[in-house]
Amino acid sequence: MTHSDPAGRLGRRMDRMGFEWHSVGENVASGYHSEDDVVRAWMKSPPHRKNILNPHSVFLGIANVQGYWTQEFGCPLDLKFAAEVAHKAAICPPLSSLPLY
Repeated sequence: MTHSDPAGRLGRRMDRMGFEWHSVGENVASGYHSEDDVVRAWMKSPPHRKNILNPHSVFLGIANVQGYWTQEFGCPLDLKFAAEVAHKAAICPPLSSLPLY
């Protein structure tokens, strides 16, 4: 698997979508049958773990399509934008109720 596609590398893809970013990250994987398996593998890999635990990433996108897993992380240039979007975002459960890997 690779972090580039016909639309370009991650930063370029974010630019094309109109996301003005300070930092972005991406985890991709294939061959895992459950979310537990893929997250365990990412957490054992220092670069992937760093993406997951990055405190500057305030946006997250997750997908699993036909055995391909991806996580997209982003920190916008303007943190006011993050606060505005947070009011419209889905409500997530408290971290204390989520499984830790």
